[in-house]
This record gives sequence, structure tokens and C-alpha cells, in this order.
Amino acid sequence: MGMHKIQFNFTQRALKDLDELRERIDAPSRAETIRHALRLLQWVADEIAQGHKVYVGKKKGIQEVIFPFMPIAERGRDVLGSDIKESGQDDQHSIPRAKRARLIQDHE
Repeated sequence: MGMHKIQFNFTQRALKDLDELRERIDAPSRAETIRHALRLLQWVADEIAQGHKVYVGKKKGIQEVIFPFMPIAERGRDVLGSDIKESGQDDQHSIPRAKRARLIQDHE
């Protein structure tokens, strides 16, 4: 399998985020950072497609991670609905709806 060259258009904000992430994970290049991100997103999509949930651990317990930018998450809402909440958290999502929308818009 050969290599294929592709080109992306990034906003200034998205490029800054990519460069910061590259530094945080100590990737040798932007391309390698994107390849790592692709592998992670493939794993998440596979898990959600199988009806699994993804959780993160915190001192207060565990919390489901919601991926609102994934169409499969919307189709599978009944399967993916949160059933574990942090104490005192009323919202079923780990990120409030307005903030999720902002996160998505920042990277479009």
C-alpha cells in the first residue's frame, strides 16, 4: 500500500489546536498527529457502533463521554443515553449543550 498525499484547509484556531496537540503527544509531525487522531476516532466509532459506551474516570467516579459530532451517536441515542452521572450533575451529557455546539463550530 503506497502513500497518498492529501491537503487540508484549517482555520487558524484548528491549526493552533493541531500544533498544541502535536506537542502534547510528542508526535514528530502534524501528519502523525492526524494519523493518531484518526486511529482513536476509528476505535471510538467502532465501539459506539457495537453499542458500547466510552467512559472517563475522575476522582468523583466515572462519566460517560458523549461524541455529539458523530452522526451514529444521534441515531443510537437510546443505546447511548447516559446512565452514570457525577454527583450534582443534572445534564445527561459530560459537556453542556451550548459548549458542545461551540466546540464543534470552532473546528469547522
